[in-house]
Amino acid sequence: MTGLLLSSIACWAPDRDPVLRAPEGDRQEEHAAPAAPPTPALPFSAWTSSAPTSIVGPGGETLALLEQAGVRVEVLRVLPHRMLLRCTGCAGPSAGVEGWLQNEFVWWPGASELPEDHPLRRAQELRGRWAAGLDLPPGTDADALCALLDGGYQGAPPRFTVAGASLTLPRAVSGWLPPQLEGQPPPAPGACQR
Repeated sequence: MTGLLLSSIACWAPDRDPVLRAPEGDRQEEHAAPAAPPTPALPFSAWTSSAPTSIVGPGGETLALLEQAGVRVEVLRVLPHRMLLRCTGCAGPSAGVEGWLQNEFVWWPGASELPEDHPLRRAQELRGRWAAGLDLPPGTDADALCALLDGGYQGAPPRFTVAGASLTLPRAVSGWLPPQLEGQPPPAPGACQR
């Protein structure tokens, strides 16, 4: 009897009940939650928007702790509150780890407009220019620089590091200054296109 009662309650909808339905003139306007930004076709590249954050596996087990923001990931599946992804910007034992991350910690071009002073926006601008072969620091390779950016940043000013190379994005009141590269990032064929 209890199961029958619960299933009856679970299926009941007041706006569908002919006795309890409000007259058309008395209907209150429904306020929908803001729509989530449209996602590109799967899989697609995205970047972590804040740090620290964790990529987790089944049961909430931490698979990778990301202490940098701006780490590149490949989104494989999108659910209402989380995404299944592969960490393409992770290094070391976390390289290529697949797991879940909450949607609010993932950003992709078209998801939202980032403020002019956001390091991730600046990194995306540089990435686009370098992928097109523009403004490359002397003696550097575009793919190696894209891979350096994909590993994420820490600090203020934002600093990207990989294998002894570092890239700092200094900023003045007037805007972003030219990036400062120290050392040579290792080769990473195809990093700008991934």
